Amino acid sequence: MGRCTRFLPFVLAITLLGGWMIPVQAEDYPNVKIGNPVSRAVQKVTGITLLSGWIGSRVAKNLLQKELGGEVNVSLKPFSATDLIAGKARRLEIRGENLLIDDMLPIRAFTVETLGDSPIFVRKGRKPVLMRPVEFRVSAVVDEENLKTFLESEKGRKQLTRIKVPLPPYKKPQYLDVLDPAVSIRDGKLIIDSFVNVHGAPKANGLPVKVSTGLKPVDDTLKLDGVKIDIPGIRKTRGAEKFVERFFTELFDVSKIRIDRHKIIMAYDKSELTGNRLLIEAHGYIKPDGKGLKLLSEND
Repeated sequence: MGRCTRFLPFVLAITLLGGWMIPVQAEDYPNVKIGNPVSRAVQKVTGITLLSGWIGSRVAKNLLQKELGGEVNVSLKPFSATDLIAGKARRLEIRGENLLIDDMLPIRAFTVETLGDSPIFVRKGRKPVLMRPVEFRVSAVVDEENLKTFLESEKGRKQLTRIKVPLPPYKKPQYLDVLDPAVSIRDGKLIIDSFVNVHGAPKANGLPVKVSTGLKPVDDTLKLDGVKIDIPGIRKTRGAEKFVERFFTELFDVSKIRIDRHKIIMAYDKSELTGNRLLIEAHGYIKPDGKGLKLLSEND
């Protein structure tokens, strides 16, 4: 975060996640004022505001492209140049293609934008903190190739290794590995073909498992819709379906997201499986957590 510009230290944080129209809870925030109307008018007429927005957009774009790769475009709307330097901006919009989030999740297309009535006010310093909650919307497109890349990555494999599962008649939970997962999207369904085995055992001892499911947004997670599991020689798979539902619900859960003295409250609005792509739309807000509020109170 320290690599971000002095006038927009949270451009990366806002870029990584999103979702909303969730009511912002009442908190004690410091008073925030923007430049006086005369100064803002002069800067606007002389083109200084326009130039500062262009420079800020370019700097933010360069920073984000270094972090995320792919192609990133940033549109930053300032109140004025002096306000921007002070950590205050009217609006931010970021669009990207072929990105890599957290060195783990490839994304084909991504858009995040702050809402028009939710400006960005940042208390600058060694530990920058948002001075007000910032509301935003997000949409992301992930295709089959992105999912394949994720599952073949080191972090993706860890998600599917040593999964704790209650299996009767064993009294203690067992640990399973999901091997060689292959993902496809067909007819509005997410389909995963894999081998499931006891943790550490050879693949030859595993069972081929096919999971087919839709997805539906439910508050701060995506839940499986109409999940079906095919395992050769096993007819009753309800226990396995419950486990898969729980696993994916936790995987998509965003209720515990934190970003360096801030937390994100968000909800999914839409999930759509079309062609070979998964489209996700969400809305929410980012606000200071307890540590962030303490820093703000110390600098009133």
